[in-house]
Amino acid sequence: INCILLLEKGKSYLEEKLGTFGFAGLRYYLIPRSNIGDKESLEEVLDIYEDYKSIDRDVKLSPNESISQDEKDILYYMKDLKDYNTLTFLFYHKASSKFIIDLLLEDVYPSRLKTLFKAKKRAEDYEIFKNAIRAKKEVKDVYFNFFVLRHFTNSKKEFLSIVDKIFKGNKIDYDYILSQIMNKIRKKFVNKEYLSQKVLESLVTINFLKELNLLNNKEGGQDMESTIRNELSEKIENFFKEHEKSFTTPAKKAVFLMGVLTQFLLSIQRNDRGAEPFRSQLKSLKMGKSDIQELLPKVIGKLEDYKKNYYHKLEELISSYMLMAGENWKMSKDEINYYFVLGMTLAGAKDKTESAIFKIEKEGGKNNE
Repeated sequence: INCILLLEKGKSYLEEKLGTFGFAGLRYYLIPRSNIGDKESLEEVLDIYEDYKSIDRDVKLSPNESISQDEKDILYYMKDLKDYNTLTFLFYHKASSKFIIDLLLEDVYPSRLKTLFKAKKRAEDYEIFKNAIRAKKEVKDVYFNFFVLRHFTNSKKEFLSIVDKIFKGNKIDYDYILSQIMNKIRKKFVNKEYLSQKVLESLVTINFLKELNLLNNKEGGQDMESTIRNELSEKIENFFKEHEKSFTTPAKKAVFLMGVLTQFLLSIQRNDRGAEPFRSQLKSLKMGKSDIQELLPKVIGKLEDYKKNYYHKLEELISSYMLMAGENWKMSKDEINYYFVLGMTLAGAKDKTESAIFKIEKEGGKNNE
């Protein structure tokens, strides 16, 4: 009976004094504990709860400041505490009269929160994420938060399992994450829905996990630069260097650039014919290595048919990377198609000078536009 009374008293304190918080569409209690049993250190963290409750309702964190997706993310304020306090996350939901705990994530140090926020900042800090999303009449940047990650999972249980690993610093299987991402992207691709936002959000999510060194996979292969040197190849090599954690092998570079070239063809078809019949050649983004290799001459042939093959230097670079990649790509089918659709999405990307990265102003006397 004493235990029941203590639990009820503790629950009342949580609700009345601390409150509940939002995290990627879920509710949770955030329970502080002093590791040194010192009343003053505990009061320090309790003061944050009081200050948080007094923040004006109109004062909202910007998307680059919130990691939970909540516009008043309390974790933003907790991350600067000293590690003599820890935090326990109690994710829950209510079903009728039942109170059901979905995840009890214990003893998270504030320094771990700070690490997550720093990883988020580094993951987002690329030009390709700036003004990248069309939302009604607005253009928005791409940011990472846990709600973005939740979109790539199939259930609340699956999502919270990944959250648990991220907060504890445990490894996450790269192939598993990539398969979940490609499942969502393929559905949109098949239905001819707007893809850019989903693809870029997947990239910023993978960046976030890589910054935390959480992805458990075997890269395989060795990165090499193409020996081809011209105006276009220099811009593209600079792009690969900027994103060196993603482009670690010639095979990944070849597949990515093949996606770029294919998007150029699809754009020409859409402008000339109002349709993209070549999409049927992409096998609903379930292509293997041989499909990608066979795609290059097909795309070139179509561009020649349209008398709009302005991309000879890009085609030369793709061929160079395919030769360097050889036959042992060490890429799963999901990874091949992910890099391909990433290339399609970023085909129109520009650098900080607003110059197109993957095509040059003129090539062979023709205007690339």
